Amino acid sequence: MQKRRLMRETLNVAVLVSLALGSVACGSAGSSPDVPRSTDTTRTQQGGPASLTGQDIGQAATATRAVFNRLLAETGTTFNDWVILNDLGTSGQKANQNDVVGRLARALQTDETPVRAALTELVRQSLVNQTPSATNNPEISLTPAGTSRFHQVQEGIKQIAQRLYGDLAPEDLATAHRVLGIVTERANAELTR
Repeated sequence: MQKRRLMRETLNVAVLVSLALGSVACGSAGSSPDVPRSTDTTRTQQGGPASLTGQDIGQAATATRAVFNRLLAETGTTFNDWVILNDLGTSGQKANQNDVVGRLARALQTDETPVRAALTELVRQSLVNQTPSATNNPEISLTPAGTSRFHQVQEGIKQIAQRLYGDLAPEDLATAHRVLGIVTERANAELTR
């Protein structure tokens, strides 16, 4: 459930930025910063109508991540910090540390080391509390400062989302969400082959 929520939130942002920015966001593969980028979002594929490609998805993800990273930097939060803060803040409950670390590592498609490092840093900053702190697998939860940071970033995300896609048609957003969900599921299935 948590993995699906994390994936859904990431997809929502990527899809919506893609729709809002089109192909101008990050250029095309092989282009250099000195070469003018096309702002033509009616690109055709082999003479046919415009089509969604992996490049489009990649450009949207890159552009979205750059905007999001700027917000995170303004709040002194790394991406992995945010993943943990968001997980704990959304649930609003204490959670078993090893369960959280394992789940988030799988969702991020990484090993547990960077997630554990981020968690250690959040504990050091007094944003996450470990109870009892002497065990190998404590329960973890947000401190009041961690809850404040969670809400600060959430508010920033809402403002960015409104600027990027607040005026887009809900049916377009729903279609993009559905299509990217299918693509993500298929890509994840490919990784297990």
